[in-house]
Amino acid sequence: MNTVEEAYSSITRSMVAAAEAEGWRRLELHASIFDSMVSSEFVVALADIVDDTKYVKSIRDACLYLRDDLLQTTGQRIWGLTFTLHPDGKFNIEYDYEKPEDYDDSDDAISLAQAQASLAGSGIPVSFENVGTSPEQQFLADALTRLQTWSAKHTAAWGLGTEAQWNLDMNAGQLRLSFADGREVDFPVQVVGTYNTRNGSFLWGWDHPSVPEPLRRAARQVRDYGEKHAIERFTTRTIDCSEADAWEITAAAAQLDDVTGAYRGDAGGTWVYMTFEVPDSEYPKGGVVI
Repeated sequence: MNTVEEAYSSITRSMVAAAEAEGWRRLELHASIFDSMVSSEFVVALADIVDDTKYVKSIRDACLYLRDDLLQTTGQRIWGLTFTLHPDGKFNIEYDYEKPEDYDDSDDAISLAQAQASLAGSGIPVSFENVGTSPEQQFLADALTRLQTWSAKHTAAWGLGTEAQWNLDMNAGQLRLSFADGREVDFPVQVVGTYNTRNGSFLWGWDHPSVPEPLRRAARQVRDYGEKHAIERFTTRTIDCSEADAWEITAAAAQLDDVTGAYRGDAGGTWVYMTFEVPDSEYPKGGVVI
């Protein structure tokens, strides 16, 4: 682990993989960080957890990396963090700089074998082995982290996520976001695909009957990537997936098409997943950008 972004990606990947139910609204990781150990609690809003203990090592390594990086760059030591992940790929991280009053340096003087034995004695199966990550999973996790970072920038700069209304003009290839303050901002758009909330299926934009040819480019790039790397769900016209999977797919399209914006619009029970292009010169703080 060499960067903060890799640490974020590792936490995100472990949290999503540990969530059993589809359609979760929020994932939270509460971690207490000691010298060499991390005590963590994983919370899923409106969902259940499968055996999340197998992700202990990935989360521990990421938390310890973030602690060391912050200490090196800011001179401040963190003693905990709360990492909140939402289905749209946005995340928030809060650091705890308060040292626990009951903390004793000897608390860390326990081996991994002892910790594993202690947890096993409580009926909790634990594995501290490395979590296997396929090239596909790594690619999607990196793409999602990239999208999360850019989405946060867009939210801070011009209010992505605070819009009052959205409109997609397929013929013009434009996504319009309207804000309560009267701003209307247009972006060149690509349609990655549509997600049917009733049956949990995703129809790719590269072969979607409602998507005009010019708006299929980004989806086609994912399909081409799938053909090159033998990823079946990238090359299958309709797939079964969760909303979280749809966001990962959209993040992949944004990365492969080299754009920084992504959006999901509700079209009467069908989610339209899109990527959009933000002008390089400046963020659209007002007026209409075409």
